[in-house]
Amino acid sequence: MAWRYALAIVLSILILYGWSLLNPPPPPRPPQNQPAAPPQAQPAAQGALQPAGQPPAPVKPALPNRERKQIPLELGGKYQLTADSRGGCLTAARLTDFHETAGNTDPYLLFQAPQEGPGLFTLELEDPGNPARPSRIDFEANWELLRTSPEGQPPVLEYRHEQDGISIKKIIQGGGDDVPGLTPGEGGARHLKVTVELSNTGTAPVDVTYRLFGPVGIDSEDFKAPGNDIELVFGQWSGDRVVAEATSAGKIASTRDIAPKGLAWVALSNLYFTGVLFPLPVEPGRQTSFVDRGFAASYADPASLRKLALEEHKRVLEALSPQEVQTLREKAHKNLSVALRAKASLAPGGAPVRHEYGFFLGPRDRHTLEKYSVLHLNEVNQYGMWGFIVRFFIWLLGVLKVVAMGSWGVAIILLTFVVKLCLHPVNKRTQASMQRFQKQMARIKPQMDAIRERYSSNRQRMNLEIQKLWKENKINPGQQMAGCLVMFLQLPVWIGLLTTLNYDIGLRQASFLYVKDLTRPDMLLNFGFSMPFLGEWFNLLPFVYMVLTVVSQRMQPKPDDPQMRQQYNMMTFMMVFFGFIFYSFAAGFLVYVITSAALGILESKIIKAELKREEAAHAAREGAAGAAGPVVDVGPMYPARQRKQADDQGKRGART
Repeated sequence: MAWRYALAIVLSILILYGWSLLNPPPPPRPPQNQPAAPPQAQPAAQGALQPAGQPPAPVKPALPNRERKQIPLELGGKYQLTADSRGGCLTAARLTDFHETAGNTDPYLLFQAPQEGPGLFTLELEDPGNPARPSRIDFEANWELLRTSPEGQPPVLEYRHEQDGISIKKIIQGGGDDVPGLTPGEGGARHLKVTVELSNTGTAPVDVTYRLFGPVGIDSEDFKAPGNDIELVFGQWSGDRVVAEATSAGKIASTRDIAPKGLAWVALSNLYFTGVLFPLPVEPGRQTSFVDRGFAASYADPASLRKLALEEHKRVLEALSPQEVQTLREKAHKNLSVALRAKASLAPGGAPVRHEYGFFLGPRDRHTLEKYSVLHLNEVNQYGMWGFIVRFFIWLLGVLKVVAMGSWGVAIILLTFVVKLCLHPVNKRTQASMQRFQKQMARIKPQMDAIRERYSSNRQRMNLEIQKLWKENKINPGQQMAGCLVMFLQLPVWIGLLTTLNYDIGLRQASFLYVKDLTRPDMLLNFGFSMPFLGEWFNLLPFVYMVLTVVSQRMQPKPDDPQMRQQYNMMTFMMVFFGFIFYSFAAGFLVYVITSAALGILESKIIKAELKREEAAHAAREGAAGAAGPVVDVGPMYPARQRKQADDQGKRGART
């Protein structure tokens, strides 16, 4: 038997070693002002729209001789933006009321455009002869900066560019009362407003189709698997509400057209933040007339490329050959550029056509998104089939945080109390069922051993005799399965809790005791070097969990049957194994499971005491009944059935 445990330990170590290779510690974030990598030769999927196999675009005419200008811009006390005349777009968007890491005061860099490809509010004109070709507007073209707002005035940027007889203006400013129910200022609007003006400077009518990009190059907040949290979300009108659909960035191979009927908005999200592009004015229940469809293009994330270059080649990305870079592009996690596609008909010399858009960028916080209820932006939060449970737990955790006087750690502990209290009847029934089954099996064990010895050469007859013995003693082996079924029915609750602790932005950078960020491992001690299985940090909470679970398991009654005892020992080993699995999990989740394990020990003692009292009462009823025959012990969980059996036996005794 010992060699099996040794083999299990060796296999577990190999699994943990493989896990550490697949989930290395996250690299440090690059400095905020670090310039993006210089352009490398890359395929069209890197933000461009030309698919593989298309002939190269014809040489474009010389670009206007304009100086490239980059302008820092602050809007509404919430955003730090970087405007770039190249493309007349934004290349970076930072949130001033959120920060990169706990204890860091730098504004959070939410969106950063890739070196090649579109930026935020890049406008691309489609070629009428080939809509799949890249934009007729050269990406390198510097747009003319017409105006910026004077000192002390609300910031406004206006860019202009002319291409093929079409004059294009883009006006970027803070949003406000353009969305019903919102007002400018602190705590009000959290979106930008973009106005596109199209004019025909030629002599013939022209139909124009263009793409306006919104969220581009979102930061990944998933420290265990960077990029896994990046997803495309789009909403479409269904009556007076919005139905949303989410797709992971890794599932978008190159480009994707989003053409649902009644498109309301398109969004790009990570774990805690989102950017949503929507047309104005908001027309609830129907798609805005000038919007044709949505669009998304995937590309290799630049930060992921730089990390892979160091890990696999021990060199910076700029020092690699084009072939090496292309290989890394296939391995790097994907990021997205998301746009809306619109159409306009322009008459020569006529009035300009104006299209307006809003661009929300901020947290996926329920209270913030509810301010945009006319757009149903809460639907950005897609939590899967158990979404209703997750939303309830997020609401409950917020309420408990108020009760805990602002402490998210205490709120998690209170949430654990609430869940344990609600599940106590289920846990009691499960433990009672298991205890009753073990007692019944112990009572007939000598008879079962005799049957096994008598029919050792005839397994079929042995099974029939054992089943007959169970039936005579009213033993239902399904009681064990019922306990497993009850545990299975709790899975939605566990999934909902884990998802809640992963997505609730309130936990981001929230401290508790010595933990600086409840969404990261507790990181009690830095080794100064990387250790196998553990990485660079010693995390205390997983070991606390292992100790508590082993204590809890040892408190359970040990079975007499050798096979059951082997399963009992294996379960103890699995508890320790799960502790290693949880080693790199978020501290908030570990606070929950540690509290749950501690409460489980207390609950087990309470349930045992309750069962003893019920058994004592059951024995007293048996003595008082004065039954002629023995009362079959079906356990304390069915007192009504026991009383009926006792009465029936008493009546049979009276008749005799």
